[in-house]
Amino acid sequence: MLKCVRSTMKRLSREEKGASAVEYAILVGAIGIALSAGATNFGEGLSNKLSGMLNVISFPGDS
Repeated sequence: MLKCVRSTMKRLSREEKGASAVEYAILVGAIGIALSAGATNFGEGLSNKLSGMLNVISFPGDS
């Protein structure tokens, strides 16, 4: 499998269209990583806000 990926990458690096495809793949990967990190931070912040709100709200039967 790794050998196949290497040979494909070598072949694509020799072709101009292949070089563009590799550049786009790297760009898409970087954007995906950035979106993933942003979503994680947003989710943690939202969770903290909701937990804080639940701590303030009193429910019937709570002392």
